[in-house]
Amino acid sequence: NKRFAGGRLSLQGALTDRLGAFSLFGVQRANFDRENPSFGLTRRDTLYDVTAGVTWSFAAGWSLRPQVSYFKNNSNIPLYEYDKTDVSVNVRKDF
Repeated sequence: NKRFAGGRLSLQGALTDRLGAFSLFGVQRANFDRENPSFGLTRRDTLYDVTAGVTWSFAAGWSLRPQVSYFKNNSNIPLYEYDKTDVSVNVRKDF
C-alpha cells in the first residue's frame, strides 16, 4: 500500500485551424506503508513526466497525433529508479 499525491499542468493551443499543440507536465510523490524486507527501507518515490505533441486534423472527423513522453522515477531504493521515453502516433476518427 502507498499514499500518494501529485499535480499535473496541461497546456494546449491552436496553431492554425487544422494544427494544434499540447504539453503536459506532472509530478507524483509516493510513500509506501511498509518496510521492504529485502532492503530494510520504507520505499519513497517521486515520478516526473513530460509529454509534448501536435494534433493535425487532416480530414473531416480525422486527426493524427504524434507525441513524445519522458518519465523519470526517483526512489530511495535504486532498484525502482528508471528513465523511460515513449514515442507514439495516434489516429482518431470522430463519429
